[in-house]
Amino acid sequence: MLTRLFISSHFILVAYLHYLNLPSTSFQIHIRTSSYLIMYLLIILIAVMYIFVARFLNKKSSHSLPPGPTPLPFIGCAIQMFLNKPIFRWIHKLMDHFDTPILCIRIGPSTHVIAVSSPDIACEFLKKQDEIFISRPDFMSACLISDGYLTAIMSPFGEQWRKMKNVINRGMLSPQMHKWLQPKRDQEADQLLRYICNQIEKQGGIVDDGLIDVRAVSQHFFANTMRNIVFGKSFFGQGMEDGGPGEEETEHLAAVFTMLKYVYAFCITDYLPWLRWKTDFDGHEKIIRAAIETVRKYQDPLVDERIQMWKNGARKEKFNMLDVLITFENPKLTPGEIKAEIIVSLSLSFFFNDQTEPTLLETKPPP
Repeated sequence: MLTRLFISSHFILVAYLHYLNLPSTSFQIHIRTSSYLIMYLLIILIAVMYIFVARFLNKKSSHSLPPGPTPLPFIGCAIQMFLNKPIFRWIHKLMDHFDTPILCIRIGPSTHVIAVSSPDIACEFLKKQDEIFISRPDFMSACLISDGYLTAIMSPFGEQWRKMKNVINRGMLSPQMHKWLQPKRDQEADQLLRYICNQIEKQGGIVDDGLIDVRAVSQHFFANTMRNIVFGKSFFGQGMEDGGPGEEETEHLAAVFTMLKYVYAFCITDYLPWLRWKTDFDGHEKIIRAAIETVRKYQDPLVDERIQMWKNGARKEKFNMLDVLITFENPKLTPGEIKAEIIVSLSLSFFFNDQTEPTLLETKPPP
């Protein structure tokens, strides 16, 4: 339609100038100038109409939404979020600016992110209105880590979520399971004390004049405990002579914390789904895939070997969590679901152990 309008205007102008008997040079100049003028006017008209329509739709659809920053047409507040990292601090500043415990941030053409800082409003979301807000969002990081939403913790509400929730409640977090795995936790606690004593005696390793990095020690303690609970062993390799982690355990733990760092982190493709798997503006997808590959390099061979042992009859008794998952019935788990559940379980077990700064503990050898 715009092309037809431009051509019609062009021919009308040509006929009018020809009627005036203008010289050929002046005739060409008038045609070129008028063509550019019409094009510019059409572009300005379209831009103005788009802005007015977008603002009208925003006002019409957001009258019942909480306060928040004014979004741009189509992209929303994506640019503001890019320019104000870390995003959670920017959100806190917006809440202080608007003086509200609940904030609405529009990202993309139609996605509204609701941030809440009030415990009462949070209970309204998670308890009173849980049927509406029970599902998890479709995020690129969660999809990769859970291998296409095969686990319960990161999966949107549906049949797969119900299936894996049943497995967690009956097979992984039951009181009987907690009591059954207590000796493994005691074993790792004793190993931790031996490791600290060895470091104090030789005054080396992570100890410098009687100082121990509690963050590093506690991280590897939790990692060893989870590996013992899931796989039945504390180390993927031989470990260190003093009981500390080896190269395999250090690389595995670093990859796990990398996944924790980027899971549910702000990524523009989560709000513009048509860009997913095609672009990687922040590089999150590449980093997460590399971390998952490192974790699976150490875990998946152990899972495949154990599954084969149960098929061949070489394994007949349950000794750890992996045996429980392989032999779980009603529902029966696939190898992919077992591997994905182990990755997510290991990752979340370290979540509350992560700290921004290392903590040093002053120790003294016994007299």
